[in-house]
Amino acid sequence: MRRGVTVLVGLLAVVTAAGFLDRVSWVFEPATVFRLQYVVLLFAAALLALALRQRYLVVAAVALAGINIAAIAPWQDGARSAASSTDPTLRIVAFNVKSGNHRYDQLAPLIARLQPDILGLVELTPGWAHAADTASSRVRPRGFVVQRGAYGMGLLSVATPAALSARHFPADGPVVLIARFNIRDHPLTFVLVHVHTPFAGSVHERELRALAAARPSLGSSLIVCGDFNTVSWAAQFQDFSRSTGLTDVFRGAWHGYSWPSWSRLLGVPLDHCLISSGLAVRERHFGPSIGSDHFPLVVDVAILGTAT
Repeated sequence: MRRGVTVLVGLLAVVTAAGFLDRVSWVFEPATVFRLQYVVLLFAAALLALALRQRYLVVAAVALAGINIAAIAPWQDGARSAASSTDPTLRIVAFNVKSGNHRYDQLAPLIARLQPDILGLVELTPGWAHAADTASSRVRPRGFVVQRGAYGMGLLSVATPAALSARHFPADGPVVLIARFNIRDHPLTFVLVHVHTPFAGSVHERELRALAAARPSLGSSLIVCGDFNTVSWAAQFQDFSRSTGLTDVFRGAWHGYSWPSWSRLLGVPLDHCLISSGLAVRERHFGPSIGSDHFPLVVDVAILGTAT
């Protein structure tokens, strides 16, 4: 038992340190994803070490837990909405439905429950595209890129987009949907993304860099949502937010999680929504599970200065 606790604390020390090296290389990014879980395991190890009278391990485990907490602490305080009660509000829902999930009949009730103005569907397969075609008379299909794998995309909305395009960032990256709307004569761009996991290699970092480089062409009022396959405190996500001038709307909600829907113990926030200046968050939460390993991301975004 003593040896087991020592090995556990040692391993957690290694992954804790490795997580800080994600600024050096994308290779280390996976080590930063489960910092909350490291904290739980380290406190459990500290209790075991205390029972076994291994005082040095108690101190080490508590110190390492504190380091991991400090790494995510900046996400404890979120920016407050500055929206007027008369500013128009859009409900954005971004949902990775999971290509292997076949509960197509649950999409229509979900849309009726969440009442989105813009709905982005990630991992859109032929089955999910067929379900989305008739899921709502209010939220209508606007553009689908259907794939049998994990990188199909679909966009539905109440208002008809002024323009809609499918692009790749970079050229060998997955498809990204870009929809441009006019809300009370105010141009607004919505971008739906599905970034590769860091376990897929450098493509994850290259996708974020390429999308950030395209920021000037996407308009001043911008909403980017989807499955980023990384956490808010990862260096690559922070760099993307900083270089684009976008704000993570779930900042301050680090204890919430969007994946996996089947385990609170493993829960991490992999789905994100970022907004530009001129927009404000009225409400944010995750919707119910309908068989996917992700929860739907739900954000109410106010467009400032367009009240009539």
